[in-house]
Amino acid sequence: MAGTTSCATATADADGNWGPVALGATVGDCVFAAGDTISFSLNGTVAEQTETWAEGGAPADVATGTVLTVAAVVVPEVVPEVVPEVVVPEVTAPAPGATGNAGLAQSTGTSSIATLLLSAFAVVVVAGGRVASRMR
Repeated sequence: MAGTTSCATATADADGNWGPVALGATVGDCVFAAGDTISFSLNGTVAEQTETWAEGGAPADVATGTVLTVAAVVVPEVVPEVVPEVVVPEVTAPAPGATGNAGLAQSTGTSSIATLLLSAFAVVVVAGGRVASRMR
């Protein structure tokens, strides 16, 4: 990294080895000069190690390269939110009152509307029969 600019990336293998990353005088958008400090990050966390860039240089330990470590990451403890218990009072419906025959059209089994409609139909049939017999 040069400042906050990522200049190159490398992916570690199954054994945790990464690189080599060749850093010339220009890498991506980064331009290096002798004595510049190169920092590293692991999965977005800044590593504790740095290297000093030099033309044709190599890591301080050529045999192992730069072994990167990060400070212990403190994961904040997540405290569950306490939700107050809501007590809903039990509500019961009132008992129905005695209605007797209230609300019924009649207390008998025959509907007055049905009787009225049948009477009107009978009048129409009789009147229709008389009209039909006069037309001859």
